[in-house]
Amino acid sequence: MYIIETRDLGTIEGFDIKATLVPDDDAEDSESPYGVIVTASKQGINLGSDSLWMTDAQGFDDDGEDFMHGYGPDMIAAAIDAAQAKLGELTA
Repeated sequence: MYIIETRDLGTIEGFDIKATLVPDDDAEDSESPYGVIVTASKQGINLGSDSLWMTDAQGFDDDGEDFMHGYGPDMIAAAIDAAQAKLGELTA
């Protein structure tokens, strides 16, 4: 997968959180053919993710304000929820 930009967002609720901006290969005639994928991992193993496609983001702004005060928190929460569910499956 071609990656346009990646941002490490730190550790949240014990998970390493990363946001990645990628091209949307399924977009045909869009002015904004991008997707954002947020992953939650531990020790380098991706355990959960959330994605948003057809965004108007051309990249993350320098301080991350647009992402962190826009759609970012919901995506982070969803990725963490998925990671916690996966950990529950693995430890059951």
